[in-house]
Amino acid sequence: MTPPPRSSRVHPVICALLVMATAAVPALGQSGRPDAARTQPRTQAAAQPRPTPDPRGAAALEASRAAVAKLSSLAYTATIIVKGETPIQGDVLIKKADAGGWKLYARTGDGDAARVAAYDGLSVRAMDDEHKIVWEQSTEKIRAMRAVFARQKVEQGVIWELLGDEDWLAADIDFQNSATIDGVPCEVITLRAKVERSQLPPTAPAAPAGGDGAGQSTTNPPQRPDSSSTQEVRLFLSTADHLPRRIIRKSEPGPGPVTINLSAFETDKAIPDSYFNIDTPSGYTVKAANPSPTPKPDGSRTITRRPDPEPGAPASFGLAIGSEAPAFTLQDASGRTHTLADYKGKVVVLDFWGSWCPPCRAAMPGIQKLHEKYKDKPVAVLGLNFEQSAKADPAKFMQEKGFTYGLLLKAETIARDYKIAGWPTFYILDPQGRIAWSAIGHDPSHEAQMAKVIDDLLSK
Repeated sequence: MTPPPRSSRVHPVICALLVMATAAVPALGQSGRPDAARTQPRTQAAAQPRPTPDPRGAAALEASRAAVAKLSSLAYTATIIVKGETPIQGDVLIKKADAGGWKLYARTGDGDAARVAAYDGLSVRAMDDEHKIVWEQSTEKIRAMRAVFARQKVEQGVIWELLGDEDWLAADIDFQNSATIDGVPCEVITLRAKVERSQLPPTAPAAPAGGDGAGQSTTNPPQRPDSSSTQEVRLFLSTADHLPRRIIRKSEPGPGPVTINLSAFETDKAIPDSYFNIDTPSGYTVKAANPSPTPKPDGSRTITRRPDPEPGAPASFGLAIGSEAPAFTLQDASGRTHTLADYKGKVVVLDFWGSWCPPCRAAMPGIQKLHEKYKDKPVAVLGLNFEQSAKADPAKFMQEKGFTYGLLLKAETIARDYKIAGWPTFYILDPQGRIAWSAIGHDPSHEAQMAKVIDDLLSK
């Protein structure tokens, strides 16, 4: 398990979307041809029932899924073969997440030509080097993860059918035969299912994402409609360890079959979490892979559109510059109560964020730098957290990422007071508790802007 490192300009260990639009087609039968039952008389269709599936197929699939579920981690090499094209080799890492489910990493190619996507248990990220974009989507749905992995053409090597992909949980299962793959005896089974595929926005950033907290823009990229196809997957499952040694996938409509040979298995090995976290390189923009409306504290959603501000100017939203910041009483992760009055006489940086929010996470390293720069000055840096899931653990998230600035919970209780229209939202308060600066969304220039405002306030 030694995938080549990503270019040094990204994360030292690692650094995802081919958009496929497929047309609707008539319903397909098990043979892959238009369903004969729709064109033949009812009596004829009834006289030709589908053969009863061999129960060995379901037993083999259940054994394989159980074998994967028992593992703490799995690493292997995937060789992807498409007829008429040069085979592509890559690495796949799978690690059981603490809160359940899996963390995923897939890479094809080497060096600067590498394509990488990763899922850290909260969000899936894909690096688009051509357009200098990090595409990100918070999700727990394997279907959504796979769509983002597909943006970088790295999805084929992942054993989605064995990881709980909802498209395959109710598939038809047939036992085919036995075979030997690279000296490994295997049982061969075939899965068939009607598969829904989410089509994400185009890769090119001609129409920036908006209304999702990723930044201020006036348009959303056009959404492509979801599509469905009848897909068939043939799995060659080892009779010894029940892990797949070959996968053949094909779909109708769609291109020809894709063969994936799996080798170099390593199980239950320690895999560093850094593989599953793609950092944002300097000069890159974080954008939501599937933009969604901004959540409000009451759970409703609306899309907020705002004009771009002049360079260096605060955004035209929220509380007015010079107005008094609303009082608040919030608790930290230890249950201690904090009020705004506790920070009277200090410059206060407020970062309204959530671990579900890609731009929030992208902005946090810059907030940490501000905290470290001014930790010996009368400056308080506070992260005001709002979570959408009861499973979220913002304190653990910050600890794992090395963020040490203040954390206050349940910021949704004061979001209306602070006129939060998107996440992240930033305010800087002067020592008298008045609004001195504000911004919405993540922009790499915010860190320098905030430092200048803080310096100016400290010099008065």
